[in-house]
Amino acid sequence: MNKLRFGTSLVLAIGLIGFPDRTHGAGQYFKIDYPASTATNELQVAVTYTLWIPDGVKMIRGIIVHQHGAGTTASIEGSTAASDLHWQALAKKWDCALLGPTYRVLNDATDASPGGAELWFDPRRGSDKTFLKALADLAAKSGHPELQTVPWCLWGHSGGGIWSNVMTTLHPERVAAVFLRSGSAAAFRNRPEFRQPETPAAVYAVPTFCNAGIKEKKEGAWNGAWDGGLAVFREYRGKGAPVGFAPDPRTGHETGDARYFAIPFLDACLSMRLPAKGSKDQTLKPVDMRGAWLAPLLGDTAVPAAQYQGNHLEAVWLPNETVILTCGIDAPVAKAVPPVQVITMSPICSVMPSERSVGVAEVLTAQLSCVPPPPPTCALARPVNSARIASAVIHLRKSAISFSL
Repeated sequence: MNKLRFGTSLVLAIGLIGFPDRTHGAGQYFKIDYPASTATNELQVAVTYTLWIPDGVKMIRGIIVHQHGAGTTASIEGSTAASDLHWQALAKKWDCALLGPTYRVLNDATDASPGGAELWFDPRRGSDKTFLKALADLAAKSGHPELQTVPWCLWGHSGGGIWSNVMTTLHPERVAAVFLRSGSAAAFRNRPEFRQPETPAAVYAVPTFCNAGIKEKKEGAWNGAWDGGLAVFREYRGKGAPVGFAPDPRTGHETGDARYFAIPFLDACLSMRLPAKGSKDQTLKPVDMRGAWLAPLLGDTAVPAAQYQGNHLEAVWLPNETVILTCGIDAPVAKAVPPVQVITMSPICSVMPSERSVGVAEVLTAQLSCVPPPPPTCALARPVNSARIASAVIHLRKSAISFSL
């Protein structure tokens, strides 16, 4: 049986193409600011919500929320989330809006002291109510009343992962999928003042992926980002939930290149779960487990779920084979499918991988010009130096993403 190894190969690269005379992708931006409240049951941190809506979308099908982490630096860097071209491409594909909340903390504290990040990343302290109010106000401002009812797709880093995790427990019927990068409610189990959320059964229907940097793994002392993510994975998976865990092999707590796995994962989940285009019923579709693949926890080989020999309730869940190709693990190749032409990046211009059918989807065709070779990595993250990309054209047909940047 053929196996695919992607440790030093280009399988997925998302190139950032420059726009002459433009700093943002096409589309409309809407912004709303709320001051910090002095009430104990309301959000005590100022926040700005920036919403991007693709051009030509008559009815929005969902909201992709890109939530930054705790601290002043994360707040500043997170302020550009709605302008990110990669995330805009995902939103555009599914007629979704892209929302970047920016919480204006006063310091780098991660507790509930004045100006601290826990005041917002625990939604029960007021950010849940303010988020819902923002959707209503943005719906009126943008002329898209459906913003108040469409599903959400949540991505969060660190404190943003805690927020996304807790929001999923509060509104599981609204969440199409959630990607937790180095953050979860379980990360704060060593802090008695942080009340752990109750997990309703509906949460176990939400596709979830827990991703931490390999450098966050530590022996002995509790490390919330790593151990918390593992705890969420084990508890949810034990209930049969579609959930996975994998480390980013190149990073610590920083996000690194995690987007190059998060975007395909969320794309696959949106494909499965969004209501039909134009539907008045906004009930999310259940996860289709027929295309799922399973892998051992912290292993490097995945197989179709029906072929997995181990305990399914302990295995990492992945939605389909297309996502496998971005995960840096081995995947057995079906006999009816021609083997992949594995392309190792070189400094020479114009490296072009061939197309290959992989079940329900076709892998990308990518052309990258003058890109330096990436360092050896098991490829959960794809290093791409956008400043040195002369041109990049990404086409993923059928169930994969079409990036027209």
